[in-house]
Amino acid sequence: MYVEGDSHLNGTMSTGQTERLPVGFDGPKIIASEPETAEKDSARAKTRLEVRALWALTVAEVVIIAANALTWAWGGIARDATGIHADILRLASADEEQSFQTMFSITQLLAVGLIGVLVTLALRHARKAEWKGWMLFSGVVLFLATDEQVGMHDALVFPMRRLLDKDTLGPFYFAWVIPGIAVVILGAFMLKGFAQSLPRQTRRFLILAAVIYFSGAIGGEMLSGWVRESSTYSNGRYISLMLFEESCEMFGVTVAVYGLLQFVLRGEGRNAVSKWVRSAL
Repeated sequence: MYVEGDSHLNGTMSTGQTERLPVGFDGPKIIASEPETAEKDSARAKTRLEVRALWALTVAEVVIIAANALTWAWGGIARDATGIHADILRLASADEEQSFQTMFSITQLLAVGLIGVLVTLALRHARKAEWKGWMLFSGVVLFLATDEQVGMHDALVFPMRRLLDKDTLGPFYFAWVIPGIAVVILGAFMLKGFAQSLPRQTRRFLILAAVIYFSGAIGGEMLSGWVRESSTYSNGRYISLMLFEESCEMFGVTVAVYGLLQFVLRGEGRNAVSKWVRSAL
């Protein structure tokens, strides 16, 4: 920075003289240097990118949830429809594996996992010990993406019901939630060190993302199972809870994407990632 109007810098006043300032002049004017201006412009551009990504994902989620709700209102569950209606309903329904909602959720999880892989490689290249925590985090997220596609958790429902051997299961009607809760608790302990190594803002975003995501994936599934056990798939309460569950999962991953973009673009991960990218090129 330099100061415009400072006599000691521009040399227009001699020692002992008093500079007379014109009426309305408030004092020296500080002008930002070009590097500072460029840095501020870059920070604003990155902030706009993060906000645009957040809005784009949120709008997509609202559209998908609205289409899902209309699907149930129009024709009921997809498996009860026939012909062209069945194909349209299956694509729009969150209850089907080959649907827009499922593909969107998988894409979101893959994005989070791949950002994690990028940070892992960058930190390993920089010889920082945190790369191991990022590798574990990436593996967990990519496992969730794989499960979303393959539906491994659904395969546990009937074996767990036979193991429990009860007539009514209530919130454990979708019995995979029992081992699911155990896995979530185990994962939380395994990732505790990773979370503690993160910058405070990134840690808050990822913890908030996990709370929102599993509130839907586990909590929403338990509530919908409780309702489903004594009703049908077309029950209004069950449909509402299913939409709540899917909304939480998608929005939770969106929060994670936003937090990771901040870490990579403007946070502590920026230098490590940029150095690794330059070396790779």
